[in-house]
Amino acid sequence: AGIMAASCQFSATPENERADYRMVTVTTESLGTKTSIENEYSDWTHLVWNDGDRVAYVTDCGTDVVKTAAVSSDGTFTAEIPAEATVSNTLYVAYPPDGLEGKTLTDLKIEIGEANTQEGMTSSAGVNVPMFASAQVPAAGETTVSVKYEIPAAIVRFNITSSEYAADQLTSVTMEASVPLSGSVSVPESGDDMFTYEGGSGSVTTTISTLSPISEGGYVYLPVMRGDYSDVTVTVKTDK
Repeated sequence: AGIMAASCQFSATPENERADYRMVTVTTESLGTKTSIENEYSDWTHLVWNDGDRVAYVTDCGTDVVKTAAVSSDGTFTAEIPAEATVSNTLYVAYPPDGLEGKTLTDLKIEIGEANTQEGMTSSAGVNVPMFASAQVPAAGETTVSVKYEIPAAIVRFNITSSEYAADQLTSVTMEASVPLSGSVSVPESGDDMFTYEGGSGSVTTTISTLSPISEGGYVYLPVMRGDYSDVTVTVKTDK
């Protein structure tokens, strides 16, 4: 499917006067949709924003390019959008923003990677949860817009236990299938729980950087593309 860029008119005002842009505060409707996983050693997991998180954003105005912005702890950020963007235009947001700044809307893609590095068994830090959102640009004079993020990945959580190998330290978990588990998602071609994937590898691995004995518990997280999989193989490696 092709992507049609909506037209916007721009004045010849020098860029350093910023007259061609306006600032919009972007908030989130979904407090449970954030960028990393936090676990309380219970039977449930939730997602949280972290200090230093950034998002990429762009409108469908034909001359607009992707910018990035820092996100606060409640998921709010400030977007600089073309001043002439109207309610007929759309604002797109993507996380993570790696490699997206300066690109155009057609290149706005998020990756479900085949390799992840998790900080430790008690922390999901390092495992990205890719997500995106879109919303109608607010009318002239309005300064806020709310978005609801969608997550195109399924987060598979592994709890590894063993009485025989309790002293071993887990180093990695790999999940393999006969179809791609990783890949990229086109943000402007996805939405409303429908995702346009470009498949990658049939193998996804999360490596643990700070080791601890299996007896101490914890979880390993693997983001994979949403789907139904059969003939799945899981390989667990330890330091022994």
